[in-house]
Amino acid sequence: MASKSCPSCDLIHPESALRCECGYDFESGRLEGPRAPSKPGPWYENPYVAIAALCLCGVIGVFLVARTPRLSPWEKALCISLWAVMASLAVYRSASH
Repeated sequence: MASKSCPSCDLIHPESALRCECGYDFESGRLEGPRAPSKPGPWYENPYVAIAALCLCGVIGVFLVARTPRLSPWEKALCISLWAVMASLAVYRSASH
């Protein structure tokens, strides 16, 4: 099947496509509108759900944060590192009393 790439966003489309999802019009060769709003992903890909699970559930939260595609790798590392420090401090404080 023949395909073409959008010069604006590099998304691949079939040759019969008239417009890209980003608004690029293949016939006129111009970007003619705002980007279409993306559909929300499943609940478990929501970064807020992943971070809440990280705070409340620990190991499940680590898994959800690691699997969330909307967080960049450094945001994932930061969330998991902060959780690990907070969990270590909680264990240390409970052991010292």
